[in-house]
Amino acid sequence: MSDPANESRVPVGLTVSGTMYSMGLNRAAGREPMTARGLMDRAVELGLGGVEPPARMLEGEDLQALGEYASDHELFVVVDTSGYDPEKLATVIDMAVRIGATTVRTVIGGAKIGGDRRPLA
Repeated sequence: MSDPANESRVPVGLTVSGTMYSMGLNRAAGREPMTARGLMDRAVELGLGGVEPPARMLEGEDLQALGEYASDHELFVVVDTSGYDPEKLATVIDMAVRIGATTVRTVIGGAKIGGDRRPLA
């Protein structure tokens, strides 16, 4: 059943990319790191439509329970990772399936196509 509060949600997800310090994900922050459940709670509080947790945030978590929580709160989930190693990506895709994410986003910086693109000009 659709939650009327969700109808006013912004179809934007909360990511940790620009908030590493405030979420305690950088040791220099000196605070307890946010969990995947905490990220979801914060998205709900902010009226956002979903979350984009990094795969490392999901390691060791009960992915089925997180997926149920996301579904109950009508949150979309995009799993964030990096690299292009097939074995690593297969592991992350499996995590995404278990949490109910339909998208995995990876940054392929080591593929020599990111960063300074002047040599490609």
